[in-house]
Amino acid sequence: MNFYKVLLICFFILFSCEPDDICLETYPDTPKLIIKFFDINSQESVLINNLSVEDTDRNLVLFTGSTDSISIPLNYTKQQTSLNFIYKTNHDKVYVNYSTNEAFVSKGCGFRMEYLLENIIVENDNENWISSLEILNKNVVEESNHHVKIFF
Repeated sequence: MNFYKVLLICFFILFSCEPDDICLETYPDTPKLIIKFFDINSQESVLINNLSVEDTDRNLVLFTGSTDSISIPLNYTKQQTSLNFIYKTNHDKVYVNYSTNEAFVSKGCGFRMEYLLENIIVENDNENWISSLEILNKNVVEESNHHVKIFF
């Protein structure tokens, strides 16, 4: 008889949870800003070597190495993320300005942040290695495509 009681209790525990109570890995997290690098002359995507990217507000090194694109976690507590893009020995300060929107994912996962890019400013110091940039998608709600092109 005790076996059936234990089995009945286990059954209720296992099946009393709603699917919305569990946060699976398949649910989307707060998206990152995807930046892709392009050659200014050929307009082709290129691999950039010796790149470092720092979040100057949070004092974090986000990337060091070679890549053709980078994903940047935006600061959800502010309306701006200040970055330092270092290519070889040149430093370019970049300011990403945006508004934020909390989006409900599920009861188990809670909320995630989504961003609407307002503008991106490259501080001009007459030694910029970044020639220009283009915002392709102002809505940062997913990470399947790049949002910004940087030309150098």
